[in-house]
Amino acid sequence: MDLAPPPTFEHLLFEDPYTLGVVLGVVALGLAWLGWHQGRGWAFKASPATALAAAGAALLAWSVETDREHIIARTRHAVELTAGDPLELERLRTLFAPDARLLRPDQSTWLNAEQLFERLEQVTQRWLIRGHSVTQLDAQINRETNTGLTLLDLRSMISTELGDQVIKTRWLLHWSPGFGGPWRVTDVRQLDHPDPNGLDPQHGMWPQ
Repeated sequence: MDLAPPPTFEHLLFEDPYTLGVVLGVVALGLAWLGWHQGRGWAFKASPATALAAAGAALLAWSVETDREHIIARTRHAVELTAGDPLELERLRTLFAPDARLLRPDQSTWLNAEQLFERLEQVTQRWLIRGHSVTQLDAQINRETNTGLTLLDLRSMISTELGDQVIKTRWLLHWSPGFGGPWRVTDVRQLDHPDPNGLDPQHGMWPQ
């Protein structure tokens, strides 16, 4: 499953501080070379302005956080909170809408918000989550519906009765900013993992 890429202009201007800055920097050097070696006065004069534009593009990208970057950061924060010992359940709740749901791969409801947090607490009491590695994380913003998606692949180290085990899972998180508030998760959908060794969503740690 792939998410739609961000608009090229928005990505280059706000999310990628290097590409546009490097291009403008190279142009500035080229103009300076023309000015010095070819006697092109206009090029020599344009070089400092282009260099400033390169620096400005980099500073703009570093200083502005897009909605796409925001939900990616909040997704990473949610992952960090699920690996705590003890589980930081109350902080995790602030990232979720009150009516958030856990969905099956077919998008039918699996658990409501309260059931989800209760189950999560039970799971982490039985199996200690030693840590997560994010192996894939992408995001998409839909401006028409003012919603977002993050696609997340996790590699988790779990301590069980049989010893430490690696579990691979894939998740699709639906986000909404609500009424002018922070972006929150409205649905979490566990997907079939493309890796043959990935965790089946019908695994016993979640109800059938």
